[in-house]
Amino acid sequence: MSKRYLLFSDTHGRNAAAEHVLRSFGPFDAAIFCGDGEGLENVLQSMPGCPAELFMVAGNCDHYTTLNEDAVFPLGGHKVFLTHGHKYAIRRDLTTLASFAEKNGCDLCFFGHTHIPADETVNGVRCLNPGSLGLPRQEPAFPTFVILTLEDDGSVSAELCKLKR
Repeated sequence: MSKRYLLFSDTHGRNAAAEHVLRSFGPFDAAIFCGDGEGLENVLQSMPGCPAELFMVAGNCDHYTTLNEDAVFPLGGHKVFLTHGHKYAIRRDLTTLASFAEKNGCDLCFFGHTHIPADETVNGVRCLNPGSLGLPRQEPAFPTFVILTLEDDGSVSAELCKLKR
C-alpha cells in the first residue's frame, strides 16, 4: 500500500498556508519540513490534519528553536538526508549537498532555502526542494509544496503542487 508524505519548506511564519495544505490535500502519513518556519514547530501539531509523524529541521531564519539543522531517517525503504540547505552551497549547485547525503548512506535528500522548487538527481542521490509556501521566488511566484508518494516497490513520485494566491 502506498504512503503519502507532505514535503514543504520556508513558510516564514505564514502558518495559514501550511494549515490549508494539511486540511485540503491530506491525509498524509507524515509531514516533512525543510526549515525556516519561524516558530512553525510550536504550532504544527495542533493544526487540523497534521499527521502524528513529523520530520523537521531548522533553517537560517529559525533563531529561537531547538530543532537540529540536519536529520537522517529511514522512509519506506529509503534513507533521507533532511536539511534547510544554507550550509551546502546550494545556490551554486547540488554537488556538496548530494555528497554529504551520500556519505550518510542516503538516496533521498530534501532541502529548502532557495524558495525555488527543484528535483535533481546528483551522483545517485535524488535532491528535492519543495519551494516555499510563504515567500516563493520562482516565476510565476506561486506558493509550492510537494506530495511524495512511496510505493510498495520502493518507487518515489514527487508531485509539485501550487497554491493560488
